[in-house]
Amino acid sequence: MKVKNRFLTFIFICLFVFCSCLPFYSLPFAKASHLTSFVYARVVTSNVYLYKTTNPISSNIYFEIPNTYFVLLIADFNDLFYKAQYRDVVGYVLKTDVVPVAETPENPYLEDYSVYVFSSDGLNIMSTPNESAYLVTTTSLYTPLSFYGEKSGYEKTQGRGDTWYYIKVNDTFGYVYAGLCEDSNERTLNLEITTPIENPFLDNDNSYLYNLVNLTPGLTILLVILVSIPSLILLFLMFRPILPEKYLKSKRPIVNRRERKSKTLKQIENLGDDSTL
Repeated sequence: MKVKNRFLTFIFICLFVFCSCLPFYSLPFAKASHLTSFVYARVVTSNVYLYKTTNPISSNIYFEIPNTYFVLLIADFNDLFYKAQYRDVVGYVLKTDVVPVAETPENPYLEDYSVYVFSSDGLNIMSTPNESAYLVTTTSLYTPLSFYGEKSGYEKTQGRGDTWYYIKVNDTFGYVYAGLCEDSNERTLNLEITTPIENPFLDNDNSYLYNLVNLTPGLTILLVILVSIPSLILLFLMFRPILPEKYLKSKRPIVNRRERKSKTLKQIENLGDDSTL
């Protein structure tokens, strides 16, 4: 009966671990299923920006979103702003700047376009489009940089304009001076045909879904470990009583020898008592 109960407990713990870890292993599927319930919005004019917060000032801009492309609407944040995602950057867009669409575009973002550094000394990647800003990292000549958008800033080289690119290199975001960069390929427009819609249905804040489905692999592994440890401890405690029992069974002859030894000592004592008589 004990073995049967332990076996059933073992099965229960295994099912518990499996069910607990399943959400983390199925993140890609969760991402696909959740994103289908969201709505994309198209950028149909120039000077449409992704903002860091809901304050539409120049210093609060991430970058200008490439024209004809899309943002993924995460939430109907307030009367003026949508919470939105462009590629892997989350911010806010003015509702008057974008047009929600009924379809899910095949290529919502300008991802097949990049730039590279055309300066023999390399370039600094800055936290803002200003040479006196915080230095994020540096990049060398001909290094390809993943392009997200543009933003006006400090004119580093006279006659080359004040445009900076918001880029990503080695999982690091920052701004690089456009006047010392070249295009690696032609920047194209998105010519997909979409149907505008009014008043798209969005929750007030679906950002928790974004945070869930965009966990890094390291964080996912950590969460799985944290979920598994309590189950492994229960499993250890469940089988721990079996070990002393087996040990005692294997050492039973030793216990018998001790009993015989004590009996022998008693017999010797009794003999000693008889000799005194």
